[in-house]
Amino acid sequence: MSIDTLVSALSKVGYAEMDIIVGKIGWPTDGAMNTTSAVAQIFMQGLVDHLQSKAGTPLRPKRPPRETYIFSLLDEDQWSIKTGNYERHWSIFTFDGQAKYNVDLGQGSKALASAHVVDYLAQKWCAVNNKKDISNVSGSASEACSAADCSALSPGGSCSGIGWPRNVSYAFNNYFQLHDQSADSCDFGSLGLITTVDPSVGDCRYTIALRTSFYTSIHQTLVAPWSMMIQGGTFFAFLVLFVWCVDLLTLR
Repeated sequence: MSIDTLVSALSKVGYAEMDIIVGKIGWPTDGAMNTTSAVAQIFMQGLVDHLQSKAGTPLRPKRPPRETYIFSLLDEDQWSIKTGNYERHWSIFTFDGQAKYNVDLGQGSKALASAHVVDYLAQKWCAVNNKKDISNVSGSASEACSAADCSALSPGGSCSGIGWPRNVSYAFNNYFQLHDQSADSCDFGSLGLITTVDPSVGDCRYTIALRTSFYTSIHQTLVAPWSMMIQGGTFFAFLVLFVWCVDLLTLR
């Protein structure tokens, strides 16, 4: 166990009783094999139950970490994926405030509350224009993914099994939403087509962006550092802060 490895190292240098804080812990829900909401729910509930029990670890029985921070609150579509495409999917809530799964963070039998009255852009998506010759569309898809988030298309991801050309439509749409649904961002040399029919397939969600330019400016400063904190056996879900953030995101 990582904590006992640290305890052992601290003991060897004379700091056997030093308090330990877990800076971040969680389980991703997309972007790789075994990164699903179901697996994340099992991990997170097991973590919460273990911390509540105050069982500690073999080297520190009955002494759990002083503080544990859950990583994280909202998904980060521009987070670095140098260590894996799952890096953008650690959160308990999606980017638009919808709970991915339920975990008891102190609310008991109640489900986690998703954000309400979320102000999205228009109900439209960008997809491949099947009336065009799309035999060489892969280059355009790569171009879209170089700017937009296509991590869900990774092997084991929620959109990995949708096939061609739906995977291209997924890339086109993410680029389209990233650019606030501007018509030229769905062109791709006339290979893209704006549609009002949701192309989502099964668990693969073709997203719609939030209606606000304010989102971009506060994204790094408000959302990125947020975590949920578990301290001294009492769980603080920070739902008030979450609702406040969603209210800010929906400003026009």
